[in-house]
Amino acid sequence: MKQLALPPIGVFGGTFNPPHYGHFCPVQDAARQVGIKRIMVVPCQIPPHKAKPETSAATRLTMVRLAAEHFNGFEVSDIELKRAGKSYTVDTLEQLRNDMPDTPICFFMGLDSLLHFDSWHRWQDIPKLSHIVVCARPGWQPDYNTNIQRLLEQRLTEAPAQLHRDKCGCLFFASVAPYHVSSTEIRQRLEKQQNLHGMMPDNVHAYINEHRLYRP
Repeated sequence: MKQLALPPIGVFGGTFNPPHYGHFCPVQDAARQVGIKRIMVVPCQIPPHKAKPETSAATRLTMVRLAAEHFNGFEVSDIELKRAGKSYTVDTLEQLRNDMPDTPICFFMGLDSLLHFDSWHRWQDIPKLSHIVVCARPGWQPDYNTNIQRLLEQRLTEAPAQLHRDKCGCLFFASVAPYHVSSTEIRQRLEKQQNLHGMMPDNVHAYINEHRLYRP
């Protein structure tokens, strides 16, 4: 008898300094399109392409856990916080693949990340460990460099079912509504004590105010 395929798990990471709807809502939309009901949120310890956040990893982890309470199927992992040094996606996916050898893994990223994906540490190994689900605004047609264009030619699929059938190796574009909010803008607004209505969950905002984060 043929063994039934295990349900896929979604993974998305970031600095989350602080977390907001622009992080969670596009992934939620994309997960619905792909049919993923379990999404693992992975705050990083030290971001490879950014300055180290002024907010501690433990504080960011707490804020992400608060934000995840508002979204069904989202769970938070401290897998990168337990590793020393920079938080590379490929290392996280290798660890998850070792823990779940037969589970399809779908790594979520934004289209802006795809544009410079070939600058990531060991980027060519990532499709060998997981699928890639790109959260993209409808109608945006960027110019890809040679490496990314070749990746699309080799990996692109328009069939969500393939992300359930295979454990890794595919790249899928999910059309999601744009969320015009960034952590940088939120930090600037907090510093100026401006309104954040509709930008992040209320419990995250309350935590920030309680601990006086991002204040001058």
